[in-house]
Amino acid sequence: FLLAASDICTKLKMFGYWADFINPFSGQPYLNPHKNGTLYKTDERFRCLGFKIDKKNSCKLISHENSGTDFI
Repeated sequence: FLLAASDICTKLKMFGYWADFINPFSGQPYLNPHKNGTLYKTDERFRCLGFKIDKKNSCKLISHENSGTDFI
């Protein structure tokens, strides 16, 4: 999806139109340079990818079911 949507936006921009699309994984505009840098508040969108996001104190731990490693 990301490749196709990005390609369509590029073609529209070549003809002078403004174009962007919503990244289905983040819910944010894909091409907008003013993106919100916060981490996703829910892991519901990532269940199909095997990611899990847990909150421990003030940190968020990201883990994948195939890897025993957590990322902060």
